[in-house]
Amino acid sequence: LETPSWTKRRIIGDLLSAAGEGAEVFLINGLGEGNADRRFWCANILGKVGGKEAVDALVNFVDDDNDDIRTAVITSLGDIGSKQAIEVLKKSLKSPKKETRHKSIEVLGRFGEEIIESLIESLSDDYWYVRDCACRALAKLGKKVVPHLAKAYRSGNEDIRISAIKALYETGIDSLEVLITALSDNYEPICKKAADALAKIGKPVLDR
Repeated sequence: LETPSWTKRRIIGDLLSAAGEGAEVFLINGLGEGNADRRFWCANILGKVGGKEAVDALVNFVDDDNDDIRTAVITSLGDIGSKQAIEVLKKSLKSPKKETRHKSIEVLGRFGEEIIESLIESLSDDYWYVRDCACRALAKLGKKVVPHLAKAYRSGNEDIRISAIKALYETGIDSLEVLITALSDNYEPICKKAADALAKIGKPVLDR
């Protein structure tokens, strides 16, 4: 896995993935040893073969200084998808590293209902990409999250407001009242997105 050849690393990675749990100890040991390529592939493959021991090891590298390794670790935790792995990712939303929080919320978004509280909390994160990811994930959960997205829309930051309106667009008629209010917003991109959303809803808007 330390070979400079990407093709060879890929082939070796496929073989280790096929080995399943038999390769787990080797991969766990490789997380903190060797060059960045080896560490990346060990983290990456653990998402395909790992269990509890893998999660216990991966948690130690969630905030790794290497961007690629950190991304592989967080992605693998999502691929494992166990309750333990999800809890690790939820805790990483408190990381001082904004890149860690961003990738974690991006991965967590696929779990929807299971992590709704974490998504709502992330609407107030100080990093725009985290807030935007949270909005997009919440948009898939329907009516119950409209009040939270509406609250984000009413906040003073234009970035989160436009992200919230985009998410409300996805929830359709459940966001009708908020979208109508947004038509008269002082920020033109929000007015346009609200108008697009109302046009998509159609007849109920005409009736109003």
